[in-house]
Amino acid sequence: MDRLERMGDSNAESAMIRTYLDWLLAVPWAKRSEERLDPVHARECLDADHEGLDDVKRRITEYLAVRKLRSRAGHDGRTAVPASSSR
Repeated sequence: MDRLERMGDSNAESAMIRTYLDWLLAVPWAKRSEERLDPVHARECLDADHEGLDDVKRRITEYLAVRKLRSRAGHDGRTAVPASSSR
């Protein structure tokens, strides 16, 4: 906000910053959607919508699988797991 106030309206970057701030304000921060932890469905959607990027798709699928396993074990997946002390 400070940077936007310092620059004039004729600056091209001010339009970009204004658009970004508008987007941030439009995000429904207080709303939560129900998690769908289905790695198979996620991979099908990723394969249908995105060509290539197999490493990225595999990582996303692995992340969802771990979240699903953790939720079944009673962990919500949002808390950090302490790093192992043996290095």
